[in-house]
Amino acid sequence: MWEKLKKLKFRDIWYKDGLRFECQRCGACCSGAPGIVQFTKEEGLAMAEELGIPFEALAENFAYRHEDIYFLKDFPCEYGYDCVMLQRYESGAPSGCLVSRSKPVQCKTWPFWPEILYSKRTWEQAAKKCPGINKGRLYTLEEIQKQMRQTPQPDFEPPEEDCHTQKPDIK
Repeated sequence: MWEKLKKLKFRDIWYKDGLRFECQRCGACCSGAPGIVQFTKEEGLAMAEELGIPFEALAENFAYRHEDIYFLKDFPCEYGYDCVMLQRYESGAPSGCLVSRSKPVQCKTWPFWPEILYSKRTWEQAAKKCPGINKGRLYTLEEIQKQMRQTPQPDFEPPEEDCHTQKPDIK
């Protein structure tokens, strides 16, 4: 996807005047269809430290590995799938991320992912799920492209059984 976007001429970039986004802390980007949140070992070490657990425990219980890349697991719930790091109140409303201070780059660059920026239609589809899209601060083309370039893009489809886990029991 990123390769296709890099080849677009400036006149073809539909968001060249910028895009608005302000996180609403709703957790919608952490829930829904099963996703692939990729992280490096360094990011994993930071998340483990924030959780107060050894990296090995994070890797074993909350992630799966493909070669030298780690991915956060998700678990089935009434909303589809939740990231293992998303916490919810008893009411079901999101209460936050367990690793909000150390979340992976891929989480930090939402919604400026290549697959969301591919077209105005894909952006508007994401806006139906994410109430922060088209609100708040105006990001320039340069800021958008920088975040898009930082977003990891997996080059494989992980096995279904590796992606899912049970709801974690961390408070």
